Amino acid sequence: MSARNKAYLYILISIAIWGVAGPVIKYTLGYFDTITFLTLRFGLTSLILIPFWLVNERHHRHLFPKLTLIDWFTLIITGLMATTIQLGLLFFGFERTTAIEGTLISSMAPIFVALAGHYFLGDHITIRERVGMIIALIGTFIIVGLPNNITSILGNVLVLLANLAWTVEAILSKKLLRHNLSPLFLTTFFFLVGFISITPIYFFTNHYELSTINIPLAGWLGFTYMVFLSGIVAYSLFYKGQKTIEASEANMFTYLQPLFATPLAYFWLHEPITPIFVVGATITAVGVFVASLKP
Repeated sequence: MSARNKAYLYILISIAIWGVAGPVIKYTLGYFDTITFLTLRFGLTSLILIPFWLVNERHHRHLFPKLTLIDWFTLIITGLMATTIQLGLLFFGFERTTAIEGTLISSMAPIFVALAGHYFLGDHITIRERVGMIIALIGTFIIVGLPNNITSILGNVLVLLANLAWTVEAILSKKLLRHNLSPLFLTTFFFLVGFISITPIYFFTNHYELSTINIPLAGWLGFTYMVFLSGIVAYSLFYKGQKTIEASEANMFTYLQPLFATPLAYFWLHEPITPIFVVGATITAVGVFVASLKP
């Protein structure tokens, strides 16, 4: 398998995990508030990743990569965008909208990433990729049915703002990967930044005390999914794949998230699926295929 095809596989797996994460987030937030959920998630993920990172770096003379102060500042900002800011906006958005609508709006992120990658990274957008992006965007708008199917304006706006934060993170992380930073180091560092930044928010805001809430096994399973699969596995695979292909191309697969989220949201959360969604999802899949097809 070529390096490019391996990158496609890594990113496709991460997108499938994140697609399923939409309904999982929606369900699990019925037992956790957003701040408690993210604080526990960032802390536990960091605790698990740090030993793996230390073992992975044991053969290197320096534990931390040699970066300039500007690069370290960029690394911290990228970590904030990837965790506390982006995921905070996303989770608060999912509290106020449906899993299907939230995932669909999240899938529009490649448009922002492609444009930002073109202007800030010099990523080349071919005519075929532009056509695929337009087709996929049309499919997304058909599914959302703007403005008739919007359940919550505030929730969807928050998810849209999370897209902007993800765009900043995607561009900055692509620049950082040019320093030959390992995906494991980036994932570990970002979640550690997230835990450090959200802990003060946890202590100075109103949140649930774990001792006072009754969380069933399914709730803890959802939390475990977000820590191990959506956190550790998906982020590591995504950054690993993004080292090989352009940022705009990597994020193009985000359009496929609704294809994984919708069946789960329908059967598990009992959110409706309309014929319009089927048409839109098909068009979106065609657009992604056209954009990612290489001669």
